[in-house]
Amino acid sequence: LYRILASSGRPMQDFDWVLGWFRDYQMADGGYNCDETAYAASDECPSSMVATVAALETALLHPEGAEVARRAAHCLLGRELRLGSHTQHNREERESQSKWLQLAFPRFYHYDVLRGLDAVTRWALASRQPLPWARIQRVVEHLLQRFPQGVVAPERRAYEHHRSRFPDGTRGPARSFPLLEEVSQPGQPSAPLTAQWNRVRGQLVELNQRQQIAL
Repeated sequence: LYRILASSGRPMQDFDWVLGWFRDYQMADGGYNCDETAYAASDECPSSMVATVAALETALLHPEGAEVARRAAHCLLGRELRLGSHTQHNREERESQSKWLQLAFPRFYHYDVLRGLDAVTRWALASRQPLPWARIQRVVEHLLQRFPQGVVAPERRAYEHHRSRFPDGTRGPARSFPLLEEVSQPGQPSAPLTAQWNRVRGQLVELNQRQQIAL
C-alpha cells in the first residue's frame, strides 16, 4: 500500500507513521513475516523471504528508511537470496526455495531470486554499502546461465495451485483471465522481467565500478 501511495504523487510526510510500523515489526534478524503467529515464537526467528523482500522494497522509498532497509537487506543476503528459513515454524520455506530459482511474472506477493537480487542491489547503490559477492554469486551465476542472451521468460505461474478469497467471502482455486495468461506464459519472453534483469546487471556493473562488490 505504501508503494502505491508513493507512486500516486501524494506528500509522503502524510504517511510517516508507516516507518514506525516497519520498525516495530522488524524481527531480530532484520526480516518480517506476514503470519502473526511467527511473532509469538520465543526460541527462533521465523522470518519470511516473501515478507522481507516486500518490506525492503518499501523501505527504500522512505526518506528515513535506511536502517530498516539495511537490516532487511542483510536478512536476505544472509540466506544468499535463495535459502529458506532454517526454523521449525517456517519450515515450509525449505520446500519453497526450489521454486524461487524459477522466475515468475506477475509475482503478486511471491518471491523469486531476481526480485531479491534487484532489491539488494538497489539498496547497496542507495546506501553506498558493500555488497558481499559470496552472498549473491550463486544467484547471479544461475541467472546468467538460465538467460545467456539477456532475454528473460517466466518459468512458472506464481498463482498456480493457490487459493484465493473472492468478493462474496468464499475461497477457492485462484482464477485467471486472458491478460494474465498472456503475460505469465512460461517460456515466452517477458518485457518486464527482461527489463528488470537488464537493470540489475547495470546496477552490478555500477557497484563494481564503485568498488562496492566485496570479494
